[in-house]
Amino acid sequence: MHGILLAAGAATRLPNKALMPIGDGKIAIESGLSLLAYNGCHPITIVVGPHSHIPSILEMRGWRLPLSFAVQSSPTGCMDAIRAANPKKRFCVAFCDNVYDYTERIPDEPCVSVRQVDNSQLDWWDPSAEGGRGRWKARPKPASALAFAGWAVMGPGMLQYGGPLVSVFNACGVKATLRADSSWRDIGTSEQYQFYLEDKIRAANDRQRPSYTSVQDGHGVPNAGPSI
Repeated sequence: MHGILLAAGAATRLPNKALMPIGDGKIAIESGLSLLAYNGCHPITIVVGPHSHIPSILEMRGWRLPLSFAVQSSPTGCMDAIRAANPKKRFCVAFCDNVYDYTERIPDEPCVSVRQVDNSQLDWWDPSAEGGRGRWKARPKPASALAFAGWAVMGPGMLQYGGPLVSVFNACGVKATLRADSSWRDIGTSEQYQFYLEDKIRAANDRQRPSYTSVQDGHGVPNAGPSI
């Protein structure tokens, strides 16, 4: 399966979003790269804009996979970006402004990941539409709906279609696959990135907070030390 990582957007909502720190010494684009590499995608193509610094930055950071780059001359949508990668076989599309659990397994069949996330600015899956056959719908997402969140596996025959990704999913009958993990995050806007960082800081503080054990006088005392 060909891995395609999209990193050519205009990034008007969060400049340089592909290069934002996400913790553990990583930058955002490395999360999608790790996901595709872990799932055995070959080759992996990163679609960048003209004059992007991403190729040189990844080289400096030690990425030596069978990695290639394609240029999308202008930010004219995801389907144009995918066509720039010129896939000849089934491919998985991931996004430079998503944070993944890189060990998540991606099926080798056309499908799209959906998750229950609290973000209305995502496209979504309506399983009750079309007489129960289901249909993809554009943002805003209702609070209880499952969001298109993470990645999509597509076939080269889908490249003939244009428009938003959800329109292509509907035209090709691509179904949703529910992912239960909560580790995926969209950091494509300054607000979402701030929420992500706040959650990381909160989780780090929780790990370092000492736990307490009771003693005979009823008072709590710290144990031997925090578990980090």
